Amino acid sequence: MNRKQTIVLSNDFHNGKDIVTLKFDYDQELISVLKTNTGARWSRGHRFWYLPKEEFNLRKVFNVLKPIAFLD
Repeated sequence: MNRKQTIVLSNDFHNGKDIVTLKFDYDQELISVLKTNTGARWSRGHRFWYLPKEEFNLRKVFNVLKPIAFLD
């Protein structure tokens, strides 16, 4: 049985913009769903996934990820 990942959301600042970070342990399925359905981007320097705050929609992110992850 696969356990759901927990994704920790937080506000941050990246490349001069307000962002929402999504931090979680590596999971290729989760990454694929995240990229395809939310437009999240990867920061190699900071090693987290993020969305610009003006593009972040909690309801959409929650609905997309609830089958495979918990949001914290």
